[in-house]
Amino acid sequence: MSGAIAAVSRGLSWDDAKAAVLNYLRRSVPDALAALDPDNAVLDDLVEGKLREATANTFPLIASAPAQV
Repeated sequence: MSGAIAAVSRGLSWDDAKAAVLNYLRRSVPDALAALDPDNAVLDDLVEGKLREATANTFPLIASAPAQV
C-alpha cells in the first residue's frame, strides 16, 4: 500500500502511478513474487485496487480513474 500512497501523493497520471507501484513491488518483494509467480493480469488488478484505495483515502473528493471493461 505504501507504494500506491507514494504514487498518488506524487500526482502521477494513472498509467505512471501503476508503473511506479509495479516497480516498487518488484524491488521491495522480489522473493515473494518469485515464490507466488502471479501473472501480469493479477498484478495489474492488485495494483489498480491499491491505487483506487489510496486515491479514495488520500483525495476522497476526487473520483479515481473509471473502470475499464
